[in-house]
Amino acid sequence: MSNELKQLYEDKRILVEKSETLLKDVKTRSNKIVSAEERKTFDEMAKQIDDINGSIEFHKTYEKNALYDEVRKMEKPMLTDQEGFSLNSGRVLPVFNRSNKASVRSYYESSNPQNAELSKVGFGQLVRAKLFGAKNELEERALAEGIDSAGGYSVPEIISADFVDRMRPKSRLLQAGANLFTVDQRTDKFSWAKLETGITAEWKAENASQSAADPTFGTVAFEFKTLRALVLMSNELLQDSLNIDKMIEAEATRAFASEFDRVGLIGSGSGAEPQGISNYSNAVTVSMTTNGAAPASYDEVLALIMELQTENAEVDGTSPAIMHPRTLAAYNVLKSTADDQPIRRPDYISMMPFLHTTSVGIADTYGSASDASKLFLGEWNKLYFAQRLGVQIIPLNQRYAENNQTGFLIVARVDVKPTHENAFGYIKGLLGASIPS
Repeated sequence: MSNELKQLYEDKRILVEKSETLLKDVKTRSNKIVSAEERKTFDEMAKQIDDINGSIEFHKTYEKNALYDEVRKMEKPMLTDQEGFSLNSGRVLPVFNRSNKASVRSYYESSNPQNAELSKVGFGQLVRAKLFGAKNELEERALAEGIDSAGGYSVPEIISADFVDRMRPKSRLLQAGANLFTVDQRTDKFSWAKLETGITAEWKAENASQSAADPTFGTVAFEFKTLRALVLMSNELLQDSLNIDKMIEAEATRAFASEFDRVGLIGSGSGAEPQGISNYSNAVTVSMTTNGAAPASYDEVLALIMELQTENAEVDGTSPAIMHPRTLAAYNVLKSTADDQPIRRPDYISMMPFLHTTSVGIADTYGSASDASKLFLGEWNKLYFAQRLGVQIIPLNQRYAENNQTGFLIVARVDVKPTHENAFGYIKGLLGASIPS
């Protein structure tokens, strides 16, 4: 553990003790009334704890990734903080990934210094302020930045950037190495080139004719699609709970990160949903037996690596694999039929991160099985998420008023695209193992 991470944990411990002391003092009073000054102090400490938690998640993620990169001898990051995509206007869209430690918020703070102060307002804090009114001048200013004529509320870009940062460590795809870039409201639809067939080099004698070896390029068009989450809470809870801001923020970022993973891996690509790896026409696949099977060894994982390498994907024994927790458990309990001893991973994949997420389903139809699942592997830095920073909050106060409840929608515009479909693949037909329940 680095010294920076140790200091973050110590800072968090001190703040938690102070906030618990404050809550304990309130509970011991006969009237249990919290003064405005105490609530302000608690809010400030809670915001500091939340910021530290975000920093801890970043450090934990990047320290873990540093271990993988050490194994792979990859000292050079894919993209530096200054690299990205250049637009026709001359502006640069920075790309954020596990090798780029910059935060989305810090980038927008540096490029929009006049709004940097707004980053002190958290997303959950802003939701509560929108529903029940601002508690201070800074919240009032943040609310004033996001007036929406359509009846909704556009979260200021710098606060949206903070929301994205808090979501990043919770997404398995982003942890694995997928890229994320954010697009403000000034940028319209855009596209880039993807490689469909590569260049072929040939040895030729002097003056011999040369056959054409032009690569074939296709177009990757990002078309932002709408991702919505409906949140319903009692008015008593929203008004009385000291930590409701943090709960809203934590749950919203978890839900959005989970849906990022789901569409990135298994999205249908039809209607309002982006397309995921399992629906790429050129994705590499490895199949279990006819009606599916629980893992009996690591052979199918090694086979998928080989198939991807045959497609010239930069995948090896340390590339992260993503699967459902049931599949992870099935590999963890592998035992030899000869002596009932655990089966260790082959040396080649001994350092492969096995990442789990319930965003991978366990209800696939495969032969006669209806409870099959998949394991995904790929050259993750060839997968790109794009998100518009104008996250919206849409209050639904009247709809649930008769139950003394408040509802609101959180709305984001997102898309996900690969630059090379053949760089991704999956094992299909994976069943669960017999594990005590």
